[in-house]
Amino acid sequence: MRFPSGPHIEWLTVLDFDEIKIDRIFIANIDDPVKRALLVSVVKGLRGTGKPLVFEGVETPGQFEFACSLGPGYLVQGWYTGKPETISAMNIQG
Repeated sequence: MRFPSGPHIEWLTVLDFDEIKIDRIFIANIDDPVKRALLVSVVKGLRGTGKPLVFEGVETPGQFEFACSLGPGYLVQGWYTGKPETISAMNIQG
């Protein structure tokens, strides 16, 4: 396996983007020491982009604490911080 390579990593150098979202599959596996170490390394590497990092799928206090332990300024979304809402429930007017 070649890592990091392939189209997903290449998009980080080609596209102009507002934020980087870390998929919930990575947060869901932080109890595995190898997967946790990999995520920490990826986050450290992405800091240099200057773009906001969003951890998706934060569902437990442990996952939230882990995201917080990586440093201030990261964003989290998921069941732990608030349940998803329908657009109509948000009372947004266009």
